[in-house]
Amino acid sequence: MPTDDSELLPSSPYTKTRIFAGVFEVGELKTAQLSIEIAYSLTNGHPPAGIIRGTSADYRAIEGFFRAKHGSLCTLRSVSKERESIVCTDVRIQRLTEKLFPKDEQSTIHQVLGYFAFERANIRTEFRTPASEKKRQATFILAGPSRLWLSFASRTHSYTGDISITHSDPALPLDTTRDRVSTSPHFVYADYPLVKGIPRQTGQAELFSLVVDDAFELERDGTAFIADSTALVEKLCLLMSFLSKAYITWFTCNYSDGSEVLQSYLNVRTTEAEAPDFEEVVLETEDIRPFINQALAGYDKSTAAGFDLRIPMLYYIWAQSSRFVEDRFTTLFFTLEKLLSSLDERDPEDDLLTAQELSKLWKVMRPALEEMGKTPYQIDLVLAKRAELKRSPLMHRIERHLNALEIGVTDIGGAAGLRKMAAVRNLLAHEKGEVPIEKVIYETHRLVTVVERVFLKLLSWNGKHRTPTYNNRPIRGEDT
Repeated sequence: MPTDDSELLPSSPYTKTRIFAGVFEVGELKTAQLSIEIAYSLTNGHPPAGIIRGTSADYRAIEGFFRAKHGSLCTLRSVSKERESIVCTDVRIQRLTEKLFPKDEQSTIHQVLGYFAFERANIRTEFRTPASEKKRQATFILAGPSRLWLSFASRTHSYTGDISITHSDPALPLDTTRDRVSTSPHFVYADYPLVKGIPRQTGQAELFSLVVDDAFELERDGTAFIADSTALVEKLCLLMSFLSKAYITWFTCNYSDGSEVLQSYLNVRTTEAEAPDFEEVVLETEDIRPFINQALAGYDKSTAAGFDLRIPMLYYIWAQSSRFVEDRFTTLFFTLEKLLSSLDERDPEDDLLTAQELSKLWKVMRPALEEMGKTPYQIDLVLAKRAELKRSPLMHRIERHLNALEIGVTDIGGAAGLRKMAAVRNLLAHEKGEVPIEKVIYETHRLVTVVERVFLKLLSWNGKHRTPTYNNRPIRGEDT
């Protein structure tokens, strides 16, 4: 654990710290005012964190709050009316500590009382001017690969020292939203010493952002606009994550409307994965932006119909970063099964046996099992599994839904190839021992292709695609 003040909070050139008086609260339960310091990264370089300072009397108060509150999370709120409002949500108090001092010093000496983490910090600055109906804007700074957004910026330094930025194709054409969405580079600057004794220098980090401008065609306030723009950006990030095969999300949002500025910082964990080579992208480069436009409409349509695509897509994205091919295959097959379950609900098929028919069948099966010499315990186990007779086999469900979606698989082995793919799943899930790695790798190529084609169809994309992508093309059509 930290041993001095310089190690209490994470630090980097792009770390921002705030010191304020705040209270922890859960419902009606609150602490007294405490000295709070939080630190968060402007570049998502480290998780946000905070420390609590105070006297020994403050320690006993925060310890009583920690013991009295139900649940692990609470809220931290600043109390001053003469500064910006700071609210940290989903706060987890991770450690409480107290150094023992003589009684006549306990009310005087301040010390570190505890450490906490939080999922989100909202910092609101209000101005004494009315909100402008022409300036409502939200800028979302993204974490994750940005290459497939196909937006590029170049900077020109003039001899006078001025810097001009030329931005190509910033607008994202989206038919399903009236708000204007554009891409933009986002620059973060920091002033720090390079080496002790050398003058301070300015550092710069270039990030990527999505900017949402209010179209002002709907009756809504700033809170509703923030909620709508956040939901929109999260869907766009999810779709781009699917194409990039890496998790993309936002970690900072800056909202302004002329009367206030709201800065939101999230605790976001992403990998350092880059976007795949263009040979591994499921679409041609010129089709990426049309896909985003159509897929957003398809995603909204599926959501309105109760078809959840978000969770399966997150599993697909997660599978791409798996270190072991067995993990990747298992997660991808789980993705396929989640999709099949949603498709079963959307396009249901009659059970193979009704409850009445199953009951009638059991009247025949039980005497037959007794005649075979099965024990009562074994008969009870068979009874527990009889409901499985109502459900269609996995291979039937896969083939039925692929046919319904008009997804062809003849180029990746056809029905015989699908059966071999399902057989590897059964071996990994149910058989002891190690499955030959070559077989798992081979069937992973096939499985990735099937899952990608299902996603493209469910996202309403009927244009060209490049599945199987380059690394998955060892699959042979004849499946020899």
